[in-house]
Parts: sequence; C-alpha cells; structure tokens
Amino acid sequence: MQFAPLQRVACSCLLIFCLAGCTTPFARSTPASVTSKPDHSAAEQSTDTSAAQGNPLTATSSGDATFEDKLHLRDAHLQMLDTSKGFAWGYVGHTFKLYKTTDGCVTWQNIAPPAIPSYDVSSLGPGNIGYTDAYFIGTANGYLGALAFMQADGVHVLTSTETDDSHDSHLWHKVVVPSPGDATHIGQICFTTPKYGWMLLLGDGASGAAPKYLYRTTNGGMTWQEVNSSTAALPHNGVDVDMTFSQDGVHGILTTVDPLTHSPIVEETSDGGRHWQTVLDSLTGIHLTDSVTDVTPFTPTLENGMEHAEFFVESPDGDKLLMIAKEMKGGLISHTLSVSNVQALTWSESAATVVSRKDDRDIVMHSDDDGQDWRTVGSIPDSLADDTTTVQDFQMFGQVGWLLLQNDTLTPTLLKTTDGGAHWTTV
Repeated sequence: MQFAPLQRVACSCLLIFCLAGCTTPFARSTPASVTSKPDHSAAEQSTDTSAAQGNPLTATSSGDATFEDKLHLRDAHLQMLDTSKGFAWGYVGHTFKLYKTTDGCVTWQNIAPPAIPSYDVSSLGPGNIGYTDAYFIGTANGYLGALAFMQADGVHVLTSTETDDSHDSHLWHKVVVPSPGDATHIGQICFTTPKYGWMLLLGDGASGAAPKYLYRTTNGGMTWQEVNSSTAALPHNGVDVDMTFSQDGVHGILTTVDPLTHSPIVEETSDGGRHWQTVLDSLTGIHLTDSVTDVTPFTPTLENGMEHAEFFVESPDGDKLLMIAKEMKGGLISHTLSVSNVQALTWSESAATVVSRKDDRDIVMHSDDDGQDWRTVGSIPDSLADDTTTVQDFQMFGQVGWLLLQNDTLTPTLLKTTDGGAHWTTV
C-alpha cells in the first residue's frame, strides 16, 4: 500500500476540535478584496427522480454487493458525518456522481446536483479545470454540502443545506467566483460551520512554486471574498498546500513544503486569513534534520490556557512523524511519534489510529496518549497491502471506522471496522 498524504485522511478531525485562542504579534497586509456576486438565477433543484423520491441503491439479491459493485465510482471519496450518515462521490465515465447514505454505507441514495461539467478523471487525473471538489459538514439537524469546479469564467460553487426533515429536496445555490488568470485548479475547499468556509486556488506548480489565492465565506457560500494571496502573505513556494480553521472562523493554520529546501512552511492567522505570520520555516533545533515531504495541520485547540496548534512533519521514507505544538506565547514543543512508515492517520483529541507498514504488512495501531505509545489492534487484509494501492480516506468514530482504498486504475475498495480496527470487512 502506498503512502497517502496525511491531509487526505485527516479531515474527520475538523468537526471535533474546539475553537482556539491565539495572538498574532506580527501581521502582514492583505491584498485588495475581490468579492463574488451570487447568481440568483442559478438556485436549482435536483431533477433526478430517484433522488427526489429517495430511492436507494441497494445490494444485489445475494446481499454481498460491495461499495464498488453498487456505485461503480472512479476516484471515489467518502466523508462520513457520523457512524450512519455520510456522502460518497466520484466519477462514472465522465460524469460526476454524488450519493448519500443514512445506514452506514449499506444503501446509497443518488443526489443529482445541477450543471456539473463532464471530466475524464481516468485520463486527466484529479484536479485541473473541470474537476469537481466536494466537502460536507454536519449541522445541528442536517448538513451543508459544497461542490466546486473551475471553468473559464471562474470557480462555480454549489451549496446545499438540508435538514433531517427536508425530504431530500436538494436545492442547490450557485455562485461564480471570478478567479485570477494564473489560477489553474482548486487546492482545497472546507467549512468549519454552516457559515464559515474557505477555498484555496492554486496555479501551475511545475517549478515547485505556485500562485495561491485564499477566499473566505461567512454566509454559507452565498458570497466569497479574496482575503489573501501569495503576492501578499501566503508563501509562494510549495505546491501541496493544506489548511484548517477553528469553528469561530478566526484562527487557522496553513502548511506546505518548500521544494527547494525540503523544509516545512507553517503559517497561522488569527483574523480569518487576512493576516498571517510564520510559525515554522526550518527544522533547526526541533530534532529532525532529514528533508520532509508533507506537513499536516490540525485545528487549533485551547487546553489549560495554552494554545496547541498541532501539525505533523513527515520524512520521505515515513520513518519519522513529528508532532509540533505551538504554545500560546509563541514557543514550539515537539516530539517524534514512536511509529514509522505511516500509511494513513486519523486523530481525535489525544487518541490516534494509524495504518502502518511493517514487514510487508499493513497493521492498524492505536494510541491514547498523543502518539507516545502505540499498540497493534489489527491489520489490513494482505490481498490489499500492495504497492498499487493508496489510501483515499480514513475516518474513525470511536470503535467504528472506514478506510477507502484505491488502486492504480482508480477503482475503490471500502473497508469498515466496528471494533476499533481489530477486524476489517469489505463493504
């Protein structure tokens, strides 16, 4: 199984952490604001009759049809909101497909958003103009969903807020956000509440540097405002960028790796992204001298008066996984996690679960003390642990979890555990 970037498998933590309190002693200016205009004529309702009627996609008569048998997705993604409700999306041929489950991935309901462009993901791969990104977040009595894709006239963002008693009407509101000429794809879109969300646009990163443009919404995606860019405070170097924000919409961390120095770049904001300060741009003095390939941030938390802006730095061979916590007054605390060759990681408060490669096997390990001590709890079936398989998504909710794998033809395999990772079954 090939290593998957940690930012691809850590998203479930964003809904769990509390908001942070932090100070920013050094601030940099924000660029001139560009605000999007809502397309009032583009609020559309799904016309898919099976979605409107709630007809599920059920298992075959044998009762053992798998996730792949039911949905036939390529470049599939899974985002569960809890142990029962969640969403899956990807492509069937050139068509974007979106599905919802309310019974823990047993049955699926088709949701048909309007005006999604066709895209040949098998040939072009994820990203690029026309590729659709998605994000979902649970609300007190439902969920908010966001879909985004880039076209020649800008980024099209579709949002839908549904409640548990809305009968799946799926009314989508569309807004077109004008994009800079050198932006080529959507790096990330995420929400921390049904109101606060961020979208990062990236340019061509062939040289190891990429233009970056950060947008923010405070009204659930109805309008978006550019709050910063790499011409102002965001780092220009670095291509693989990850970001996370607190639920109050104020505090955030943005990370990438400088391809020239192979050093992590970590920046933080305390005003929703308008100003940023550098937290880390060198490994000097924090016990890691090797070059790094990935930096993963987790949502800032506040514990006993100390802000913990945690992020993880990983070496090329996966043998070192460093956790760094930023103190309220600006100092850094770091320690190397006693686990190696990490394939996937999910983290919730002090508890962590990893899929780790050991002796040509992918084993599941768990820690209850911030990664200091680990115990083996199970393993992934040997038939799936090969060099053509990568981890797409990994989520744990207590003892229940899902691991979505993908092979080199973008074909998915979905595994589920109900005993904390000790045993896994294909669903």
